Amino acid sequence: AELAFMSYFIFILTILPGLIYLKIDPQYKLSKRISSSFVASLMILLVISTQITVLPVMFTHSVIKISGISDFKIHSYIIKTSEYPEEFFSNAVWDKKNIKPGEYYSVQAVSMFTTNQFILLCPKDIIRFYRESWKFELLNVDFDTNTRKKLQEEAAYCVPISAISVKRWDMPLQGSKPSS
Repeated sequence: AELAFMSYFIFILTILPGLIYLKIDPQYKLSKRISSSFVASLMILLVISTQITVLPVMFTHSVIKISGISDFKIHSYIIKTSEYPEEFFSNAVWDKKNIKPGEYYSVQAVSMFTTNQFILLCPKDIIRFYRESWKFELLNVDFDTNTRKKLQEEAAYCVPISAISVKRWDMPLQGSKPSS
């Protein structure tokens, strides 16, 4: 019954901007009618977002994925030891492999944020925690808090590195052995 009520509530809220547009006196300029409907839409989105906290996360995810800032796929990244010592990626979560000992190594990672200047590399397991953060329980703030706390704990391993210091390489490397 709660789900049905929420579905009807959201349906009614989503048709409100259209009703506002239709009910505004046609004497008003078209721009005023459209802007009033737009403001109503934003207010409704704000109200819904306070209860369904995953909506801003989904919106942000869509924007950063479409714009190419993130791709949320696991890749191998080749890194020069002279620029980023292996100690940066010493934890087992990185699945580090030596390519040319002392010169190059690779890590399995996800690029959570990319610009021309730097890349935020995160362990591949962060994808699972990131997707978990999309889940929600209506009116359960503790669930949201715990889910986001787990994501923050996993994100503690993320490393920002220079975009020119790393090369993405998705083909299997010959003779690469896991480092210990």
